[in-house]
Amino acid sequence: MARTPEGIIEDHLLKQCKKLKFMCLKFTSPGNTGVPDRVIIGNGQTVFLELKRPGEGPRRLQEEVIAEMISHGAAVRVADTKDLVDELLAEIIAGSVRVPAPKPLRKARLFTPRPPDITGRLRDQLAQSLPTATPAQVDELMTAAGNTGRALTSAGPRPLTTSATP
Repeated sequence: MARTPEGIIEDHLLKQCKKLKFMCLKFTSPGNTGVPDRVIIGNGQTVFLELKRPGEGPRRLQEEVIAEMISHGAAVRVADTKDLVDELLAEIIAGSVRVPAPKPLRKARLFTPRPPDITGRLRDQLAQSLPTATPAQVDELMTAAGNTGRALTSAGPRPLTTSATP
Protein backbone atom coordinates (compact mmCIF):
# COMPACT_ATOMS: atom_id res chain seq x y z
CA MET A 1 0.00 0.00 0.00
CA ALA A 2 1.36 3.43 -0.97
CA ARG A 3 2.11 5.86 1.84
CA THR A 4 0.49 9.29 1.90
CA PRO A 5 2.78 12.31 1.45
CA GLU A 6 2.35 13.01 5.18
CA GLY A 7 3.17 9.37 5.92
CA ILE A 8 6.42 9.62 3.94
CA ILE A 9 7.46 12.63 6.04
CA GLU A 10 6.48 10.77 9.22
CA ASP A 11 8.53 7.72 8.15
CA HIS A 12 11.54 10.02 7.61
CA LEU A 13 11.03 11.54 11.08
CA LEU A 14 10.85 8.12 12.74
CA LYS A 15 13.96 6.87 10.90
CA GLN A 16 15.99 9.97 11.82
CA CYS A 17 14.85 9.93 15.47
CA LYS A 18 15.79 6.26 15.76
CA LYS A 19 19.24 7.00 14.27
CA LEU A 20 19.72 9.88 16.75
CA LYS A 21 18.33 7.81 19.65
CA PHE A 22 15.59 10.39 20.27
CA MET A 23 12.18 9.37 21.54
CA CYS A 24 9.45 10.02 18.98
CA LEU A 25 6.07 9.29 20.47
CA LYS A 26 2.68 9.32 18.78
CA PHE A 27 0.72 11.96 20.68
CA THR A 28 -3.00 11.58 21.26
CA SER A 29 -5.15 13.32 23.80
CA PRO A 30 -8.57 11.66 24.09
CA GLY A 31 -11.33 14.23 24.08
CA ASN A 32 -9.07 16.95 22.68
CA THR A 33 -8.89 17.42 18.94
CA GLY A 34 -6.30 19.50 17.13
CA VAL A 35 -3.28 18.39 19.15
CA PRO A 36 0.07 17.80 17.36
CA ASP A 37 0.84 14.34 15.94
CA ARG A 38 4.18 13.63 17.63
CA VAL A 39 6.29 14.42 20.68
CA ILE A 40 10.05 14.33 20.18
CA ILE A 41 12.27 14.06 23.25
CA GLY A 42 16.02 14.28 22.83
CA ASN A 43 19.10 16.09 24.08
CA GLY A 44 17.17 17.43 27.08
CA GLN A 45 14.48 19.04 24.95
CA THR A 46 10.85 18.23 24.24
CA VAL A 47 9.10 19.37 21.07
CA PHE A 48 5.57 18.75 19.85
CA LEU A 49 5.38 18.28 16.08
CA GLU A 50 2.42 18.54 13.73
CA LEU A 51 3.10 16.80 10.42
CA LYS A 52 1.37 17.97 7.24
CA ARG A 53 1.49 17.01 3.60
CA PRO A 54 3.76 19.26 1.51
CA GLY A 55 2.35 22.75 1.03
CA GLU A 56 -0.40 22.22 3.59
CA GLY A 57 -0.68 24.11 6.86
CA PRO A 58 -2.52 23.35 10.09
CA ARG A 59 -6.30 23.59 10.23
CA ARG A 60 -7.81 26.48 12.17
CA LEU A 61 -8.45 24.33 15.26
CA GLN A 62 -4.86 23.05 15.13
CA GLU A 63 -3.59 26.65 14.90
CA GLU A 64 -5.60 27.54 17.99
CA VAL A 65 -4.38 24.52 19.97
CA ILE A 66 -0.77 25.19 18.92
CA ALA A 67 -1.11 28.86 19.94
CA GLU A 68 -2.50 27.84 23.32
CA MET A 69 0.27 25.29 23.86
CA ILE A 70 2.90 27.93 23.01
CA SER A 71 1.26 30.40 25.40
CA HIS A 72 1.80 27.80 28.14
CA GLY A 73 5.49 27.49 27.26
CA ALA A 74 5.49 24.43 24.98
CA ALA A 75 7.80 24.17 21.98
CA VAL A 76 5.58 23.30 19.00
CA ARG A 77 6.54 23.02 15.35
CA VAL A 78 4.81 22.21 12.06
CA ALA A 79 6.68 20.34 9.32
CA ASP A 80 5.45 19.69 5.79
CA THR A 81 8.76 18.53 4.27
CA LYS A 82 11.64 16.23 5.15
CA ASP A 83 13.93 19.29 5.15
CA LEU A 84 11.86 20.95 7.89
CA VAL A 85 12.03 17.72 9.92
CA ASP A 86 15.82 17.71 9.50
CA GLU A 87 16.02 21.40 10.54
CA LEU A 88 14.01 20.66 13.70
CA LEU A 89 16.20 17.69 14.57
CA ALA A 90 19.30 19.88 14.05
CA GLU A 91 17.81 22.42 16.50
CA ILE A 92 17.30 19.65 19.05
CA ILE A 93 20.87 18.36 18.54
CA ALA A 94 22.20 21.91 19.01
CA GLY A 95 20.01 22.40 22.10
CA SER A 96 18.59 25.54 20.55
CA VAL A 97 14.86 24.81 20.47
CA ARG A 98 13.08 27.92 21.70
CA VAL A 99 9.44 28.58 22.37
CA PRO A 100 8.24 31.23 19.91
CA ALA A 101 6.30 34.24 21.14
CA PRO A 102 2.60 33.38 21.33
CA LYS A 103 0.41 34.67 18.52
CA PRO A 104 -2.96 36.11 19.48
CA LEU A 105 -5.94 33.95 18.63
CA ARG A 106 -8.23 35.15 15.90
CA LYS A 107 -11.01 37.10 17.54
CA ALA A 108 -13.70 35.47 15.44
CA ARG A 109 -12.80 32.10 16.97
CA LEU A 110 -12.79 33.16 20.61
CA PHE A 111 -15.58 31.65 22.67
CA THR A 112 -18.16 34.13 23.85
CA PRO A 113 -20.80 32.68 26.14
CA ARG A 114 -24.35 33.50 25.15
CA PRO A 115 -26.76 34.64 27.82
CA PRO A 116 -29.28 31.98 28.74
CA ASP A 117 -32.48 32.09 26.72
CA ILE A 118 -35.08 32.58 29.41
CA THR A 119 -37.71 33.94 27.05
CA GLY A 120 -38.73 30.50 25.81
CA ARG A 121 -38.88 29.07 29.33
CA LEU A 122 -40.91 32.05 30.56
CA ARG A 123 -43.33 31.68 27.64
CA ASP A 124 -43.78 27.95 28.48
CA GLN A 125 -44.37 28.70 32.16
CA LEU A 126 -46.95 31.35 31.32
CA ALA A 127 -48.76 28.98 28.97
CA GLN A 128 -48.79 26.22 31.62
CA SER A 129 -49.98 28.50 34.43
CA LEU A 130 -52.69 30.02 32.22
CA PRO A 131 -54.09 27.00 30.37
CA THR A 132 -57.05 28.94 28.94
CA ALA A 133 -54.85 31.72 27.48
CA THR A 134 -54.45 31.78 23.73
CA PRO A 135 -50.96 32.01 22.16
CA ALA A 136 -51.74 35.64 21.25
CA GLN A 137 -52.56 36.44 24.88
CA VAL A 138 -49.32 34.77 26.05
CA ASP A 139 -47.40 36.86 23.48
CA GLU A 140 -49.12 40.00 24.77
CA LEU A 141 -48.11 39.15 28.36
CA MET A 142 -44.52 38.49 27.21
CA THR A 143 -44.40 41.89 25.49
CA ALA A 144 -45.78 43.64 28.57
CA ALA A 145 -43.25 41.84 30.82
CA GLY A 146 -40.40 42.81 28.48
CA ASN A 147 -41.50 46.44 28.40
CA THR A 148 -41.79 46.53 32.19
CA GLY A 149 -38.32 44.97 32.57
CA ARG A 150 -36.78 47.48 30.17
CA ALA A 151 -38.49 50.40 31.95
CA LEU A 152 -37.27 49.23 35.35
CA THR A 153 -33.74 48.70 34.06
CA SER A 154 -33.51 52.12 32.43
CA ALA A 155 -34.94 53.86 35.53
CA GLY A 156 -32.09 52.55 37.66
CA PRO A 157 -32.27 51.51 41.29
CA ARG A 158 -34.99 53.03 43.42
CA PRO A 159 -34.49 53.90 47.08
CA LEU A 160 -36.17 51.67 49.61
CA THR A 161 -39.21 53.27 51.15
CA THR A 162 -40.87 52.20 54.32
CA SER A 163 -44.43 52.94 55.07
CA ALA A 164 -45.67 53.26 58.56
CA THR A 165 -48.89 51.40 59.08
CA PRO A 166 -50.93 52.19 62.15
